Amino acid sequence: QDFAPTFSNLGEVIKGGSAYNMSILPEEIEHIIPDYSLYNANKAYGFLTRGCPNKCQWCIVPKKEGEIVENADITEFWNGQKEAILLDNNVLAHEHGLKQIEKIINLGIKIDFNQGLDARIIANNKDIAKLLSRVKWIRYLRMACDTKSQIPYIDKALTNLNECGFKNYRVFVYVLVKNI
Repeated sequence: QDFAPTFSNLGEVIKGGSAYNMSILPEEIEHIIPDYSLYNANKAYGFLTRGCPNKCQWCIVPKKEGEIVENADITEFWNGQKEAILLDNNVLAHEHGLKQIEKIINLGIKIDFNQGLDARIIANNKDIAKLLSRVKWIRYLRMACDTKSQIPYIDKALTNLNECGFKNYRVFVYVLVKNI
């Protein structure tokens, strides 16, 4: 059986995606509360920060979005939902991101950073571990492991989190390195 898609009757095809033409959203679109009713969504979705200070060779974020910058206040895309999915690439690397996490804690919103948090930052700053231990997580605190050199930082980040009362079973580590 042939399952190949047929495109002859699609009409106009709009090409796009994160890296298709390196375009970014216009400001008026970037900073609008989404119409969550269109998707029957019960969570808020958005970016507190954009960009990343790291220049990982495999990552398009610094090329597309540049250095990390303040993007939005949680209230720009949160409309009272109990949960929010935050799409930031490196939220811990910017003071605005840290202030927004504090605000989210005070608002009582359960969150998930769907990108792995930078373990190096948690390892090198126990105050950030304390902040993260106060968050209401939807499921897990996620950390990324993109290179073997990050493994000691993950160990130290876990130690810092544990010392702040955070349990290891609440941590998920993305391992994206071959032959670890």
